[in-house]
Amino acid sequence: MSRLQIFLESMDENEILKNGARDCAPLRYWGKGAVTLLGDSAHPCRPNLGQGGCMALEDAVILAKCLGSGLPIEAALPRHESLRFHRTKHIQQHSLVMGYTGQWQAPLSLTVAT
Repeated sequence: MSRLQIFLESMDENEILKNGARDCAPLRYWGKGAVTLLGDSAHPCRPNLGQGGCMALEDAVILAKCLGSGLPIEAALPRHESLRFHRTKHIQQHSLVMGYTGQWQAPLSLTVAT
């Protein structure tokens, strides 16, 4: 028996904190007027692809370009949304699929493969 198995068997099940991942459908609008959301607040996704932080940085770069374009803020923010929406939606959906795939049990995987 491995040290990990021994450790896991020694744990009291009542002391194990279990938090399931929750999913959020892509939001079509991230803000209103002069207020908007960025990163996980606008497009949360499961950690399966490791893209959450990357998408937040992408948001910041595109938002900076939109705000620096000379458009009024009420036009720059919707422009930011329109430039980012399809990519973030794709990443959210792909991450969700990868999460479900990663939860398959071996017998199901073998059944699908044959």
